[in-house]
Amino acid sequence: MKDVVVFDSQGETLTGILTSPAEASAAVGTNEARPDVGIVFGDAGIYGRLGTTIEFPYYCDVLASRGYPSLRFDSRGRGESTGPAERHLFEVVQNIAAAGSFVPDFDAALDAFRTRVQPRKMIAGGLSASAFSALYTGAKRSDVSGVILLGLPVYWALLNEHGTSKVLPGAAYEHLKEVTRKNRASFKAWRSLLSDEAQRTELLHKTGVLMRGGWQKALAISNQKLRVARDRVQGVKDGKARRKRRHIAMPPPDFNPRILVALDALMARRTPTLVVYGEDDWLADRFQRYFVDCFWTDDPAYEELIEIHRVPHANHVFSMRKWQDELLEIISGWIERRLKRT
Repeated sequence: MKDVVVFDSQGETLTGILTSPAEASAAVGTNEARPDVGIVFGDAGIYGRLGTTIEFPYYCDVLASRGYPSLRFDSRGRGESTGPAERHLFEVVQNIAAAGSFVPDFDAALDAFRTRVQPRKMIAGGLSASAFSALYTGAKRSDVSGVILLGLPVYWALLNEHGTSKVLPGAAYEHLKEVTRKNRASFKAWRSLLSDEAQRTELLHKTGVLMRGGWQKALAISNQKLRVARDRVQGVKDGKARRKRRHIAMPPPDFNPRILVALDALMARRTPTLVVYGEDDWLADRFQRYFVDCFWTDDPAYEELIEIHRVPHANHVFSMRKWQDELLEIISGWIERRLKRT
C-alpha cells in the first residue's frame, strides 16, 4: 500500500512516498496499527542525489512485505519537492550534504512519518551523500532507534578548478566554513564562492550577526568547542570512557570530523548503527582506512553497536537485483537482532 506524504521544511514543500504493509490498513484505529519498526530513507523518492534511484521503491516494497513501513522522500529541489534545483558537480553536492544542510529536511520527514505511522521505533537511513543527513539527524534525535548508512563517504571532497558555482540558500556560511578551509590558497574557489550575489548577501549577513554578537558570543562558542573536545579526549560519558588522546593512526587531512562527533553521540545513546558498502565500492576502503584503522579501538562501543558489512562484488549503489536482495537480507537481519527484539 502506497500513499503520497507532503510536508514542509525550510519554507519548501517536500514530497515522499509512504509504503505500508498490506495488513496495516485493516488494523487502522487499533493498537496493532502501530508497527514495531519503521524506516525513513532520505533522497530516495523519484530522484536521488546520484540520479534515478530505482532501487528504493523495491527496497520499500520488500521491507513492507516483512512488516516494516517506510517513507522515502526527496530533499529540497529534488524530485517532486520544491526548492532550487541542484545542478552541481557531485563533489559540491556531497560537501553541501556533509555540512549538514539537509538535516532540517530529514527532521521534517521523521516528524511526518512519526505522526502518520506512529512506529514504536524509527530508523533513519540514506545512501551516499544522503547517509550524512541520516547520520547527523539520528545523532541528535532521541526518538531515532537505529541508523542505516549505505556507502557513506567519510571525507570532504576537495573543490576542483570549477569551485562552487552555487550553494543552496542557508548553506553558504557552512559551506565557506567547512569546505573552503581545504582550499584557502585557491583563488578560483574563493572567486567562485563570492561570485554569486545571493551567497555574498548571505555571508555578509552572517558576518554582521557574528560581529554584533561581540566577544561574549565568540567566547561562548569557543568554550563550547573546548567542552566538546574535552569530552571527546578526556571525559567519561554515560559511565564509559570516551575517546583516547592517542589513536592507532591519524586520519588523512580530508577526513570529515563531523562523522566522528555524530557517531560518538550515537554510541553515547547506545544507538545501533548499520554500515554497508559494496565490495567494489572504493569508499569501503576509505571507511576502513579513515575510520576503522584510526578510531575503532578508541571506544569499545563501536564494536558493540556498529555492524559493518560488504556486499560481495557490489558497486556503490547496489545496482543489480542480486546485490539489492543481499542488502535487504542484511538490513532485515540487523533489524531483527538489534531493534525488533529489544
